[in-house]
Amino acid sequence: MKTVLFLLLLISNFVYSQITIRNESLVEKPYYKPKSFDSLSNIKEQKRFIDYKQYLGYKLYLKPKSTKFTPSQTDKKFIDYLTTDKETSLKKPGKIPFNDIIIYKAFNGGKGLSGAAKDQYQRALKQYEDLDKLNTNIYLPEFISVKTDPTDGVIYGYAATKQSEVESKYFTILEIEGRDKYSQDKKFKKLEDLPSDLSTQTAELRIKLKKDQTNDTLYWNVNEARNFGNNPFILVPYFEKAKKDFVGQNLVATKSLSNLVNSKTGDIVNIEQNQKWFCEDLSLTDTNKVKYLKPLYYLTNQNNTIVLDIEQLRSSFITEAQYDKIQEEKKLAEAEKIKQQKADEQKRIEEDKKSRQLYINTYGAKIGNLIADNKVAIGMNMEMCRLAWGEPLDINRITMKGYAHEQWVYGFGTYLYFNNGVLSTIQD
Repeated sequence: MKTVLFLLLLISNFVYSQITIRNESLVEKPYYKPKSFDSLSNIKEQKRFIDYKQYLGYKLYLKPKSTKFTPSQTDKKFIDYLTTDKETSLKKPGKIPFNDIIIYKAFNGGKGLSGAAKDQYQRALKQYEDLDKLNTNIYLPEFISVKTDPTDGVIYGYAATKQSEVESKYFTILEIEGRDKYSQDKKFKKLEDLPSDLSTQTAELRIKLKKDQTNDTLYWNVNEARNFGNNPFILVPYFEKAKKDFVGQNLVATKSLSNLVNSKTGDIVNIEQNQKWFCEDLSLTDTNKVKYLKPLYYLTNQNNTIVLDIEQLRSSFITEAQYDKIQEEKKLAEAEKIKQQKADEQKRIEEDKKSRQLYINTYGAKIGNLIADNKVAIGMNMEMCRLAWGEPLDINRITMKGYAHEQWVYGFGTYLYFNNGVLSTIQD
């Protein structure tokens, strides 16, 4: 009995000892590695939010506004996307004296008022004293006045960053966060914590910047992530790479370009493939086509000067050194091709010699040479004809007692006729 109880206890302990508990924490969310930084392109919209991390630590330059560009009705004429944590109190210009406002003229400047009417006048006057104040988080703000309503004295306008304080200035990207602008949760989150199904149309980005000149910390706010690339900033490494790759070098056109304009005379310039030009400079240039100064290459050839943007040049030109290397590689490839062709031809000749000798050894000199030369002759059997001409496209057979007739069809009106396995007629 004791033995049985011992065995039962042993079995019971063995069964329950299989259940274990681990106290270590599990990583249940995958970590996606951000895309590597590429200096061949300017900042642009990313399909995955995590890929915006590639820009961290790099410098931006805010391009000056064009003086030639004519904005449309919908174009913003001010900078309202740079903010700070600190709130600033602005004083709006254009204030109308209290007694000149239409709705307050009935007070007659407070003359002859007493009692409740005087109290009402004093309250309205005190309230009006703060009408020209505006609290804003805009970075280094100024007030852009639109109009002052003479009826109630309300001053309409916008708080905007002073253009002169930020244009032609350098900024370093410190942090990039995002959020769903339609969500009740208004907190900005780390890029890796944003929902994977969040649309770039509804995602709002906040880019923390450091102004290099003053070490000021500010935020660049992008209302929709899909507009990340539509901005006046240019990525400094992108500009530097573009300048290093081409400026001061001879370039060769990789394709023909037509209807370009000589930037000095206005004459039409057409470029032929493989034509050489010299890249004189890459500079921000004022044009009437875009709102901000645009980085343009200046290319010269004899008496012509043309300008191309970075993407146009990269897709249409290579350096002369690259061109020479490509030509050298083509020559080497062509030489290698000829060498291989010669080797293949020599190999074919050797194989033909072996085949010819094999046919001669098997069928004799006359038939063997015919087969090697891909020729047929009356009296050859089917095997010999197959070796000489290959398999026919089709075979038509007529079989009678003691007689077998075959027609081999080779196309283009060419036929071989066999009687009892021997070639009797050639129709060509």
